[in-house]
Amino acid sequence: MYAKLKSQLTPPLIFNLVKHFKNGFRGDYASYSEALNKCDGYETCIIVEKTLESTLQYRMGCNNNQAVQNQMNLLSVVLLSLKDIKIPNNETINVLDFGGAMGGYYFFLKRHLDSFVRLNWVVCETEEIVKAAKENLDEDGLSFVSSLDQIPTDQKFEIILASSSLQYTDSPVDFFAKLSMFKHDYMIIDRCPMAPINKDRLTIQKVAKSVYKGSYPCWFFSKEKWIELVSKTHDIKLNWNSADAALLDFQEIICQGVLLKSKLQSFDYSLGS
Repeated sequence: MYAKLKSQLTPPLIFNLVKHFKNGFRGDYASYSEALNKCDGYETCIIVEKTLESTLQYRMGCNNNQAVQNQMNLLSVVLLSLKDIKIPNNETINVLDFGGAMGGYYFFLKRHLDSFVRLNWVVCETEEIVKAAKENLDEDGLSFVSSLDQIPTDQKFEIILASSSLQYTDSPVDFFAKLSMFKHDYMIIDRCPMAPINKDRLTIQKVAKSVYKGSYPCWFFSKEKWIELVSKTHDIKLNWNSADAALLDFQEIICQGVLLKSKLQSFDYSLGS
């Protein structure tokens, strides 16, 4: 009660200053290696433990409010995609989930889609996450790889998902290009910090101590530049605001989501191609 009252009485500028220095995004680094060298690092075991805990909750249907909002956004977009692809009832759709942790979205969507479609869900994550996921969450329809190179180049995906992941890679443009090379109908980029800036900006994200102690590089994308980039290979079918927000230079940046339809490798699922 006291904390809520204090936040209501605190002027926005002061409140943002406190948030900025406690946790948030700072800096403007020339290279990923430069930013990485200035990071405190993080306890991998703690991240794996917390990820496993939250994923087990997803599997049981227990979610916090922000997770539900993000998941419902994704469910709506996936349903829109499936309607356009015209997948027959009870058929399997292939999804590549880049940076999908331990498959939390898979468990959520399976719960809502299982009556009329089966999921073949491939998560690409770090080696530590993949090892723990295989030991605790392995099941038919869900698999894990630690590199995109482990996926056959001729693998077809109805949907490629990158949710809150591209901004944490060393080269987001290269990873987007690599994802685009897989044959797919749609790509969903969600929970992505796109800002009204002239060029992509590399910052360091400081994680709140209540989550775990650590910091790591994180990109903010120039919205104008990225719209131009993705439009070369995809049609933009839909965009939305996600539940996530980031504080940069004391300003709140609402993370974005976009539904992209491939221009390069579209195929008709109903024909089995």
